[in-house]
Amino acid sequence: MAQMGFYVNTKNCMACHTCEVACSDWNDIRPSEWSDKETDVQWMDVLEMEAGETGDLTLTTLPVTCFHCENPACVEAAPKHGVYKREEDGLVFVEQSNLEEGDAQAIADACPFDRIQISEDDMPATSGYPDGRPAGLPQKCTGCFDKDGDPACVDACVTGAIEFGDMDELREKHPDASQDLLKEIYGADVVEKGKPNVIIEE
Repeated sequence: MAQMGFYVNTKNCMACHTCEVACSDWNDIRPSEWSDKETDVQWMDVLEMEAGETGDLTLTTLPVTCFHCENPACVEAAPKHGVYKREEDGLVFVEQSNLEEGDAQAIADACPFDRIQISEDDMPATSGYPDGRPAGLPQKCTGCFDKDGDPACVDACVTGAIEFGDMDELREKHPDASQDLLKEIYGADVVEKGKPNVIIEE
């Protein structure tokens, strides 16, 4: 099975949040930060982490979306094949038609990276959700699988801080990238168990 995933270069990330805006626009999310239409859903986030002391601070910014893990905890938590990994590209998808509202929180809680979203409102159809997104059901990044070219977040990044592609090819192209920062944020045990498909160059 092929496995698609992300490469992120934190040195090139300017914390402009353009990736968030592009993701929200393509997937018709429009979080309250960027629009008058408020929602509690945001598939792409930019984490900001400070280190050091006053007068000598460094800021690291990291764009994060679903990591389409090798061993996704959300798949194990979902009943009735409600979340699954696609054979053709390894992307993790939510099949909302197989789920009930009562299933949603357990699926969201299972993700140690907090990348499963649950909306309190009905939302329109978008990539991977052709029948719309009912309130109370889980939703997440689909890698813009049905978009020509790269995902919206990658296309929008003006500094090239985000890349998307076959993980073997990304690792070969970026030999200095690792998952050290992920382990620092989420814990080594969590990262090693889930095997998220993202590598980061600092």
